[in-house]
Amino acid sequence: MLTLILSYISLTILLVLLVKSLQRVVERGSKSKKLSNKAKRKREKEHQYNENQLETLSKDLNDKIVKSITNLNGPQLIESGRLHKTNPSLVTKTFLFKALKITKKLNCITEVVKDCLTTAENLDSKNAFDLPLHNVPVTLKECFQTKGSASTVGISKFLDNIATEDCVLVKVLKHCGAVPFAKTNLPQMMLSFEASNPIYGETSHPLNPKFGPGWSSSGEGCIIAAGGSVLGFGTDTGGSIRIPGHICGICSFKPTMNRLSQSGIIGPNAMAALATSAGPMARDIDTIVMAMRALCCEKMFELDPHVVPIKFREKMYTNKKPLRIGYFDDDGYMKPIPACQRAIKITKETLEEAGHTLVPYKPYDKLIMEDLNCAGFADGGESFMELLENDAVDVSIKLYHSIWTTPWIFRKIYAFFLSFKYPRIAKNYEAYYGKGDTTVNKLWKMRGKIEQYKSEFWKEWREKYKIDALICPVSPIVASPKGNLSNLTAMGSYTAVFNLVNGPAGTVPVTRVTQEDVDDLQTYKDHYEDSLSELVKNACLGSINMPVSVQCASYPFREEVCLRLMKEVESLLPMKNDS
Repeated sequence: MLTLILSYISLTILLVLLVKSLQRVVERGSKSKKLSNKAKRKREKEHQYNENQLETLSKDLNDKIVKSITNLNGPQLIESGRLHKTNPSLVTKTFLFKALKITKKLNCITEVVKDCLTTAENLDSKNAFDLPLHNVPVTLKECFQTKGSASTVGISKFLDNIATEDCVLVKVLKHCGAVPFAKTNLPQMMLSFEASNPIYGETSHPLNPKFGPGWSSSGEGCIIAAGGSVLGFGTDTGGSIRIPGHICGICSFKPTMNRLSQSGIIGPNAMAALATSAGPMARDIDTIVMAMRALCCEKMFELDPHVVPIKFREKMYTNKKPLRIGYFDDDGYMKPIPACQRAIKITKETLEEAGHTLVPYKPYDKLIMEDLNCAGFADGGESFMELLENDAVDVSIKLYHSIWTTPWIFRKIYAFFLSFKYPRIAKNYEAYYGKGDTTVNKLWKMRGKIEQYKSEFWKEWREKYKIDALICPVSPIVASPKGNLSNLTAMGSYTAVFNLVNGPAGTVPVTRVTQEDVDDLQTYKDHYEDSLSELVKNACLGSINMPVSVQCASYPFREEVCLRLMKEVESLLPMKNDS
């Protein structure tokens, strides 16, 4: 009798658990469907708004006006306003018109800033020509909070989180006379090399719609390269400003953390070990310098106490004394393709001819790339999984998602067997789930290791190499067809190191992929014989004429030195812009 009662109780408990489990599945499915429908409605709403704006703007604009205005850079737009040739309303309407036409083809804009024309009209009435960014329209990565819109980072549940005020950087832009007019696309949770998310879809490369525009500030890279924006702002935790700059062939700049405000910028998690920065992107260095000069101001220091109160140092930027510049074309982790190595070679030779001293530099390698990945995924992906609960998972992060949803012991076993043949991939795989250890103790040890690395990195910079700045590749690859590189954090080894050590770094396009570069790819051999090597090689075989940039870096809070070098490279190796 007792056995029968116990069996009945056990069966009842199992049935209750099964019913609750089924209820959770149904609830998740229902919530997921609601979020998916909400994302669809948002897409359709913005698409209709854009169409209406295009129709209205086309009545007042023609191709001649559009071309004459959108061909101007930032300083030229300011001068045009001072000479009364243009005004903020005309300039904003013109760039908005061109940006909306571009996004119909490339899908780079997520949302128009609805009050942008009102902001521009207010500037018209004030005739505020003394403002440092007067007459300059600006685009923003979707994660920058702007009053009246949501910053979703590709997560549908955030569509209802409508900002009640602008983030600090946007406030300061407006204070300086700029007009933010549109927000741009990004990968879901800003994780992937592919520019795609379930709300706004996929962004394409401005030179080839079958190619991707690269990492998380990809919408910014795309709209600027296509000529729909003169100045944009992105964020960079491992290369997300610099890699789209390189892939799309524009200039981009990541300052030292807290040189510009990050207050009010949405991010998926803290990634506390890597220094995140907000920074400008443009077609030329003069526009980037213009932006940094204007934004490093008392208003920003007042609104964000975390920003280091250093105004732009003109003497440091305009100094004509020859620089001592370190250089390398291979970090030993992922060998760049021939075009990227050639870019360093021609830049090094050109800088030497201009009178600068170039010093061979060996990357400080005591902290290897898998530790960088561990720093980025120290919680084993837990915070990302919380954000993705009940939401659609973009195809570009399916690999991450599958790793995070697999019990860690099975991941550990898989990584163990993988390590015999593909050690680099195995270490990356382990890194994505914190190597099974996501404790606070592990995080503290990692932070201690990173602080030691930073100290030794900058000590070598000062005492061994005695350099002012450095040139190196931005990435081991160039623009490639969509779908090739969705989960390759290995692509960020050249950029992430400057987030780790928290130094300013930027990109300047210097050349394009040639047929000879592609021919040389046939004999390309990476440091590891694994699928990453083959993927890099095969992805770039069709990349003829794609832009190739170099990365410039300098000592922390020496942004002006880095920008000076970037300007020198741009002047010595000018590259035709195709927009």
